[in-house]
Amino acid sequence: MIILNSANNSNQTREVNDMAKDYSVQGTTKLQREKYADEALALSTLDAPAPSVETMNLMREHIDGKREISEILELTIERYRVSNA
Repeated sequence: MIILNSANNSNQTREVNDMAKDYSVQGTTKLQREKYADEALALSTLDAPAPSVETMNLMREHIDGKREISEILELTIERYRVSNA
């Protein structure tokens, strides 16, 4: 959790708690997973090429509730590890 002091140096604070969001299949709806995936894609392509078709297919499986993000990350890293060996 990050605490941000207000610009006028008063005692008011604001908590930013985005890191505690639950991105799991059980903790989200399909609509939420779609939104999160769209936001992540937009951010990831600001200074980089779009993800591969394989990675996009894995994200579709997460949106559909078939795979967790941690599993997708492991599979994606392994695919690049093998292809760069």
